[in-house]
Amino acid sequence: MVSPSKKAYTFFALAFATLLACSANAAMWSDRDGIQVSPSTFTLIPEAELLVTVHTEIAYGNVKLWSLEIDIEQGPLVITVPNDELMLKTDDRGNLVVKFVIGADEQAALGEGSTSVSLYAVMADNSTFFESDQIDVTFRDPGYRRDQSSH
Repeated sequence: MVSPSKKAYTFFALAFATLLACSANAAMWSDRDGIQVSPSTFTLIPEAELLVTVHTEIAYGNVKLWSLEIDIEQGPLVITVPNDELMLKTDDRGNLVVKFVIGADEQAALGEGSTSVSLYAVMADNSTFFESDQIDVTFRDPGYRRDQSSH
Protein backbone atom coordinates (compact mmCIF):
# COMPACT_ATOMS: atom_id res chain seq x y z
CA MET A 1 0.00 0.00 0.00
CA VAL A 2 1.25 3.50 -0.88
CA SER A 3 1.50 5.84 2.07
CA PRO A 4 -0.45 9.15 2.03
CA SER A 5 2.81 11.12 2.23
CA LYS A 6 4.18 9.32 -0.88
CA LYS A 7 0.93 10.07 -2.76
CA ALA A 8 1.17 13.72 -1.76
CA TYR A 9 4.82 13.85 -2.82
CA THR A 10 3.96 12.31 -6.21
CA PHE A 11 1.08 14.75 -6.71
CA PHE A 12 3.21 17.79 -5.89
CA ALA A 13 6.09 16.53 -8.05
CA LEU A 14 3.75 16.15 -11.05
CA ALA A 15 2.14 19.53 -10.39
CA PHE A 16 5.56 21.19 -10.17
CA ALA A 17 6.74 19.52 -13.41
CA THR A 18 3.58 20.69 -15.19
CA LEU A 19 4.06 24.23 -13.91
CA LEU A 20 7.67 24.26 -15.14
CA ALA A 21 6.65 23.00 -18.58
CA CYS A 22 3.93 25.66 -18.90
CA SER A 23 6.31 28.41 -17.75
CA ALA A 24 8.97 27.32 -20.22
CA ASN A 25 6.45 27.36 -23.06
CA ALA A 26 5.22 30.84 -22.11
CA ALA A 27 8.78 32.14 -21.79
CA MET A 28 9.70 30.67 -25.17
CA TRP A 29 6.82 32.50 -26.88
CA SER A 30 7.51 35.77 -25.06
CA ASP A 31 11.04 35.78 -26.49
CA ARG A 32 9.62 35.78 -30.02
CA ASP A 33 7.62 38.36 -31.87
CA GLY A 34 3.86 38.32 -31.36
CA ILE A 35 3.58 37.16 -34.95
CA GLN A 36 5.70 34.82 -37.02
CA VAL A 37 5.89 35.30 -40.78
CA SER A 38 6.57 32.38 -43.08
CA PRO A 39 8.64 32.19 -45.16
CA SER A 40 11.19 34.15 -43.13
CA THR A 41 13.01 35.02 -46.36
CA PHE A 42 11.02 36.24 -49.35
CA THR A 43 12.76 34.91 -52.45
CA LEU A 44 11.14 36.99 -55.16
CA ILE A 45 10.84 35.78 -58.73
CA PRO A 46 9.75 38.26 -61.43
CA GLU A 47 6.30 37.55 -62.87
CA ALA A 48 5.47 35.18 -60.00
CA GLU A 49 3.35 35.35 -56.86
CA LEU A 50 4.52 34.60 -53.32
CA LEU A 51 2.18 33.09 -50.71
CA VAL A 52 2.90 34.45 -47.22
CA THR A 53 1.55 33.11 -43.91
CA VAL A 54 1.34 35.07 -40.65
CA HIS A 55 0.96 32.92 -37.52
CA THR A 56 -0.38 34.58 -34.36
CA GLU A 57 -1.03 33.71 -30.73
CA ILE A 58 -4.44 35.41 -30.90
CA ALA A 59 -7.60 33.32 -30.54
CA TYR A 60 -9.54 33.55 -33.82
CA GLY A 61 -12.73 34.51 -31.99
CA ASN A 62 -11.05 37.42 -30.18
CA VAL A 63 -10.46 39.44 -33.37
CA LYS A 64 -12.83 41.68 -35.30
CA LEU A 65 -11.95 40.17 -38.67
CA TRP A 66 -13.04 43.24 -40.66
CA SER A 67 -10.26 45.22 -38.93
CA LEU A 68 -7.30 43.10 -40.02
CA GLU A 69 -4.59 44.83 -42.03
CA ILE A 70 -1.16 43.71 -43.18
CA ASP A 71 1.58 46.21 -44.01
CA ILE A 72 4.87 45.38 -45.67
CA GLU A 73 7.38 48.11 -44.88
CA GLN A 74 10.80 48.60 -46.39
CA GLY A 75 12.33 52.00 -45.69
CA PRO A 76 9.85 54.65 -46.84
CA LEU A 77 7.89 52.11 -48.92
CA VAL A 78 4.68 50.75 -47.34
CA ILE A 79 2.56 48.16 -49.15
CA THR A 80 -0.83 47.59 -47.52
CA VAL A 81 -2.58 44.30 -48.26
CA PRO A 82 -6.33 45.03 -48.40
CA ASN A 83 -8.52 43.17 -45.93
CA ASP A 84 -10.52 41.51 -48.72
CA GLU A 85 -7.30 39.92 -50.05
CA LEU A 86 -6.49 38.21 -46.73
CA MET A 87 -7.24 34.51 -46.34
CA LEU A 88 -8.11 33.67 -42.73
CA LYS A 89 -8.07 30.35 -40.90
CA THR A 90 -7.28 28.86 -37.50
CA ASP A 91 -4.36 26.71 -36.50
CA ASP A 92 -4.72 23.50 -34.48
CA ARG A 93 -4.90 25.57 -31.25
CA GLY A 94 -7.67 27.88 -32.48
CA ASN A 95 -5.33 30.84 -33.12
CA LEU A 96 -5.65 33.19 -36.06
CA VAL A 97 -3.59 32.46 -39.18
CA VAL A 98 -3.54 35.04 -41.99
CA LYS A 99 -2.42 34.21 -45.53
CA PHE A 100 -1.93 36.61 -48.41
CA VAL A 101 -0.24 36.79 -51.80
CA ILE A 102 2.45 39.24 -52.83
CA GLY A 103 1.87 39.78 -56.53
CA ALA A 104 4.35 40.68 -59.25
CA ASP A 105 3.62 44.44 -58.98
CA GLU A 106 4.28 44.49 -55.22
CA GLN A 107 7.41 42.38 -55.68
CA ALA A 108 8.73 44.83 -58.29
CA ALA A 109 8.49 47.64 -55.69
CA LEU A 110 10.53 45.76 -53.06
CA GLY A 111 14.31 45.82 -52.90
CA GLU A 112 16.68 43.30 -51.36
CA GLY A 113 17.28 43.55 -47.64
CA SER A 114 15.43 43.63 -44.35
CA THR A 115 11.67 44.18 -44.46
CA SER A 116 9.01 44.44 -41.77
CA VAL A 117 5.64 42.67 -42.01
CA SER A 118 3.08 44.11 -39.58
CA LEU A 119 -0.35 42.93 -38.51
CA TYR A 120 -2.94 45.39 -37.19
CA ALA A 121 -6.26 44.33 -35.66
CA VAL A 122 -9.07 45.49 -33.40
CA MET A 123 -9.82 42.93 -30.72
CA ALA A 124 -13.29 41.87 -29.56
CA ASP A 125 -12.87 44.06 -26.45
CA ASN A 126 -12.04 47.06 -28.75
CA SER A 127 -8.36 47.11 -27.77
CA THR A 128 -5.86 47.22 -30.62
CA PHE A 129 -3.25 44.67 -31.62
CA PHE A 130 -0.07 45.57 -33.50
CA GLU A 131 2.94 43.30 -33.99
CA SER A 132 5.71 43.04 -36.58
CA ASP A 133 8.18 40.45 -37.76
CA GLN A 134 11.40 41.11 -39.67
CA ILE A 135 12.07 39.12 -42.81
CA ASP A 136 14.73 39.25 -45.53
CA VAL A 137 14.08 39.83 -49.21
CA THR A 138 16.22 38.30 -51.97
CA PHE A 139 15.73 37.95 -55.71
CA ARG A 140 16.12 34.94 -57.96
CA ASP A 141 16.49 34.93 -61.71
CA PRO A 142 13.39 33.27 -63.26
CA GLY A 143 15.67 31.22 -65.54
CA TYR A 144 17.33 29.57 -62.52
CA ARG A 145 16.45 25.91 -62.01
CA ARG A 146 17.50 23.82 -59.02
CA ASP A 147 18.75 20.97 -61.20
CA GLN A 148 21.20 23.41 -62.88
CA SER A 149 22.61 24.73 -59.61
CA SER A 150 25.08 21.84 -59.22
CA HIS A 151 26.65 22.32 -62.68
